[in-house]
Amino acid sequence: MSRRTFHTHPVTRLAAGGSLLAAGAGVGTLGAAMFAQSASATGTTFVVTTLDDPASLDPGNCITPVADACSLREAIEASNGAPGADTITFDPSLSGTIVLNRSLDPLFDSLTITGPGADVITVEGNRTAWGFLEDPSSIGNQAAADFNLEISGLHLNGMNAQFPGGDITLGAITVFTGDLTVRDVTVSDSASQMGGGSYLVGGPISAGLLSAALSDVGVLKSATFERVNITNNSALNNANNNIIGNSSSILAIAENIDLIDSTVTDNSAASLGAPLLVGRDVNVSGTTITDNTSLGPWAGLLMITQNCSVSGSVIDHNQSQGNAGLFLLSGSQQFFGPSPNTDACIVSDTSLSYNTASSGGGSVLYGKRPIELNRVTVVGNISAPSGVQPLAQDVQTTSTGFYAALAVGGDIWIYSSTIANNTGDAILLSASNTGLGTGSVNSLSTLGKRSINPRSTPNEFYSTLHISHSTISGNSGTGINATPTPNYQPTAANVELDHALIYGNGTGPSGDMTLPSTARFSLIGAAATPPVNGAGGGNLLGVNPMLQPLKRTSPLLSVVPILLGSAAWNAGDPAFVPPPATDQRGLPRVVDVIDIGAYEVQEVATPSETSETVVVPAFTG
Repeated sequence: MSRRTFHTHPVTRLAAGGSLLAAGAGVGTLGAAMFAQSASATGTTFVVTTLDDPASLDPGNCITPVADACSLREAIEASNGAPGADTITFDPSLSGTIVLNRSLDPLFDSLTITGPGADVITVEGNRTAWGFLEDPSSIGNQAAADFNLEISGLHLNGMNAQFPGGDITLGAITVFTGDLTVRDVTVSDSASQMGGGSYLVGGPISAGLLSAALSDVGVLKSATFERVNITNNSALNNANNNIIGNSSSILAIAENIDLIDSTVTDNSAASLGAPLLVGRDVNVSGTTITDNTSLGPWAGLLMITQNCSVSGSVIDHNQSQGNAGLFLLSGSQQFFGPSPNTDACIVSDTSLSYNTASSGGGSVLYGKRPIELNRVTVVGNISAPSGVQPLAQDVQTTSTGFYAALAVGGDIWIYSSTIANNTGDAILLSASNTGLGTGSVNSLSTLGKRSINPRSTPNEFYSTLHISHSTISGNSGTGINATPTPNYQPTAANVELDHALIYGNGTGPSGDMTLPSTARFSLIGAAATPPVNGAGGGNLLGVNPMLQPLKRTSPLLSVVPILLGSAAWNAGDPAFVPPPATDQRGLPRVVDVIDIGAYEVQEVATPSETSETVVVPAFTG
């Protein structure tokens, strides 16, 4: 394979004055030949030995090493000219900052770049250079499917440069095909900007390509982000903030996506201030997504997936106009076709809290397949005007049109969770068979040229909500509300309650529940319609459970305690047998007789205590 040396801007030749899409519209014969030649070849390791970024390149400094003369740029060019999946490492004595004088050359072959640590080597773009870019001619090129890029142990700062002939800028890492792994990397102070929102690409980390101008999408086989720190980046869109633009953090379109033990914080955007993860199987675990802002619909985390899990994560203190927490569309076959996996999408041991949406909602969960929330904390979100604040043990009015801490549609299951002290409704259940968040859904559907709205029997109330061993209290709006229309009226079968504690929300005779429901061993303060008794009955209506103030025990967990003697104490099913074996805190679920709600009193009642009569005051609304 011949070595290529770029004497002009490396992508100018590829784009030939056109846009990124034009550059990738063809098969890319040069790239195809390169991939074909390198597929079975043995790779080479090149060692970076200088922080310099020379204007005049000699990749021979890396091929036949010259002491203290192999730069990162020359190592990339040497890799481009060598067969096989190569590796770039850094001399152990090297530390400091590599200041790029222009964007790095595109990557033509699979490559592993192993840095010594994000606190040791910084690659600085000064917002005049992009970072690591896969050859754009790989777009639509089947021969590029085996491309693999792994980057670890680097700090990428100030990455931002306009792609020639287009209206987008690229950030720190941009790939279109194959597999991407980013591990132990910090990306900061990088910016992107794009025009009409007709395609998704760019941003600090961009993996895959979604475009209304292409017949399909560019989908990676896998995208893995582990221990990444994405902070203080920005992304601008056109004047219409409601059109999805490039993300200010991570944009990934891949069959399998993992975001693990990472931090996404203090990023801002005109539209997409949230990581956007579009995949068949998406896993987010041990990740903190906080203090991100958007002038448009999305901050927090946006996921479009068939199967997913979110666990051990914090999504809090994000701000947007629309959806500031978790926006999850589950079960979608939009980009990947049917999947044999029929499991539910599970959110567990996660906090969706203190997010602010000036004209929208906290988190949106919308599933064609079941979505389960297990041991989830949803507190302190604001989805009402900023002047209305939640007050523990107090009730406040809400208004028609406010969204909720949780806006849900589809088949939703909530276990051992606390939804408390939010401004606005706690849960808003979608009524129609076209789902909720229509504007947001349509933006994505239009871009992908496919609808992701589910369909069910006409005039059937589409969604079902199952709540067990959970507490909903202290929310300024209604505890459980819905948006029925004359054609979509809920029935008692649409809301099922089991050991649920719903008290002290909203105001008036329907402050806690506006919907008909089926309940067993549940405590409901103020409901528009008394629930239909489920198996065993055991419901308590209109009584005060003497709830204690919200208690935060960790970044992942807040609970509303009850005390020994509360109306909810020992008021559950005497014949209850786990699961669940624990309450939301992980403490034993049954002490004496199971309690109602997410919190189990751990004290064992003494004979003198149990012999006394406990007077429970009536709830007056």
